Amino acid sequence: MISAVDMMPTLCDIVGIDHPQGFDGYSFAPILRGGKLPNREMVYKVYNENSGGNRSPMRSVQSRSFGYLFNPWSDGKRIFKTATTGTLTFRAMQKLATTDEAIAARLKLFQHGVPEEFYDYEHDPDALNNLIDDPKYSRQLAEHRAAMRNFMQRTNDPILEVFEQRDDATRRSAYVDRVQAEADARRKSKQKNKQTQAQRRRNARLFQLAIPKQAVAGDKLVVTIDHKLPPQLKTQQFHVTLKDGSGKRIERVVKSASGQGQLQVTFQVPDNPELTALSVSAFVGEDYPNNLLHRTEGPVSVGK
Repeated sequence: MISAVDMMPTLCDIVGIDHPQGFDGYSFAPILRGGKLPNREMVYKVYNENSGGNRSPMRSVQSRSFGYLFNPWSDGKRIFKTATTGTLTFRAMQKLATTDEAIAARLKLFQHGVPEEFYDYEHDPDALNNLIDDPKYSRQLAEHRAAMRNFMQRTNDPILEVFEQRDDATRRSAYVDRVQAEADARRKSKQKNKQTQAQRRRNARLFQLAIPKQAVAGDKLVVTIDHKLPPQLKTQQFHVTLKDGSGKRIERVVKSASGQGQLQVTFQVPDNPELTALSVSAFVGEDYPNNLLHRTEGPVSVGK
């Protein structure tokens, strides 16, 4: 039996790369070359959430003949959400379900699931007949549940406690509520970061800062700001600061501007023989903690 966790070690063998530590699977490259693999009686399957952050945690163990599935997300109310709901097949099922009872039942199972499933894949490869309550399969079901428990214990699966109390619908629902809240918070944080990054890219075009390459002690230094503020920003303040070589402020000038244009700020360079370098910083906004864009140029060498 082959599992998805075998793919990476197999690819490593094919291209001749040593296996990194920590693989759960093993290479099936020997089969591709006509050889054999160590005997494996069961494979395990883990699903937590889709790329949209919708949590529908599931666990499964499959032997050569049977398959057991644990679906803590299923409470009769939650709807399973994946990219498959946008396919032509799913849409066709929705349409046919209005007149076909068998398809309606299949669609209901797909969307709402059941907490546990057990199938005889050898005689029911399409998994149409759930045997979870069939006493004739109680021994096989117990074996697969025990294998599932052992796997969860070995892998420190956070869902183990819920599995042990799988008959408690309230605990199952509370677990899924919690992990869904975590996923929602993570997704919200990612969206916020994306928005922040996009805003920073837009803000990077608000102004450019130009300063001379050299300055003269006791003379004037003219700083030029070319700005392009969008209409929604209205009038903004530009805070322009002249600093010495150590970054200490010498003078700050604040000017207001809107739209597209140019500002010039003139500083008097101190007549100080110890002053050998300058820099200029500028930001736009009401204050530095909430600035829209900050730029620094320099150093500028100071001569006499």
